[in-house]
Amino acid sequence: MTSEADVNQSQDNGDDLRLRQRLLRPRTLVSFLIGAGIVALTVNQLDLNWSEVYTQVTGAHIGLMILAFIANYGSIFVRSVRWRTLLDSAEVKPDPGYEMPKMRGMAAIYMVSWYFNCLLPAKLGDAYRGYLLKTRSRTPFSTAFGTVVAERIADVVALAALLIMSGFLVFGTRIPESLENWLLLAAVMGLGLILAFVFAFRYRETLRRLVPERIMPQYLRLEQGMLMSYRNVPSLVLLTGTIWILEGARLYAIGLAIGADLGIPEAVFIALLISLLTAVPATPAGLGFVEVGIVGAAVVMGFTEDMAASLAVLDRLVGYWSVIVVGTGVFLLTRWRWRGKQLASSPGLHSGN
Repeated sequence: MTSEADVNQSQDNGDDLRLRQRLLRPRTLVSFLIGAGIVALTVNQLDLNWSEVYTQVTGAHIGLMILAFIANYGSIFVRSVRWRTLLDSAEVKPDPGYEMPKMRGMAAIYMVSWYFNCLLPAKLGDAYRGYLLKTRSRTPFSTAFGTVVAERIADVVALAALLIMSGFLVFGTRIPESLENWLLLAAVMGLGLILAFVFAFRYRETLRRLVPERIMPQYLRLEQGMLMSYRNVPSLVLLTGTIWILEGARLYAIGLAIGADLGIPEAVFIALLISLLTAVPATPAGLGFVEVGIVGAAVVMGFTEDMAASLAVLDRLVGYWSVIVVGTGVFLLTRWRWRGKQLASSPGLHSGN
């Protein structure tokens, strides 16, 4: 007789296979080529002194770079705390005999999802986060994914407001034309998501009548996760604010490390612009678009092209390439630990870590 553990193991193996296929599918490979092409075209248009860029990058202050790494991974940890808060607000519960991951487990899940966001276009790692929670605690995927949607809405709304405010702090009323469209896009996205959420909440009964009966259970769980996540607004605001402070601190530390006269408002503005550009679905984590955005914003702020390029190289080293390295290790370690527990334990003995 096939046990529940065997069924779960078989399902996990199938999902692993589909994940590997997604990583190797042509669209993913093309997305990396697009990002690399954008970087190459940008570099070709810049008049860079490669010797100067190399000197700035290799001569960066080690202590300040360590602070940049701490700020980057600190923001990922705070994001995992915030997600756990949203899950609790939405009353996402595991199946009987299972437990929700403790904070170490939640941080590992979030780190793995962040890792796959760096490998897959369109932030598909966010969906994988819901799947990971489902496989570890047997929580409903639709409800967990609803909290991910709620988290993205909160991020974009906060990003739009802070990006516009920091833009006026840096440039005053003379916003450069090259940045006006990005500020407008952020404003439209933020306002659009607020209106979409209000519409979904106000007309939820009407929307339910439009959903086919066969997927109604999944839709109701998705609705629960998305609409109930905001029941603890003060914690959500506090944690979201902390995340953006840490994002700005990463850029500020990197600027100090290479001797760039990058003020706090400028660092926060560039960090917010980076986050906006990572949402571009064409490449993994905005690869190519982010590098161009950092260089373009820094040059507009008065930095030399060499300094701007050095800032882009080091920030992407911290916020992108290091995540791929660290994420690979966390992914392999958690797969080994969690799979071992699935094989060795019955559902009633599952641990929360």
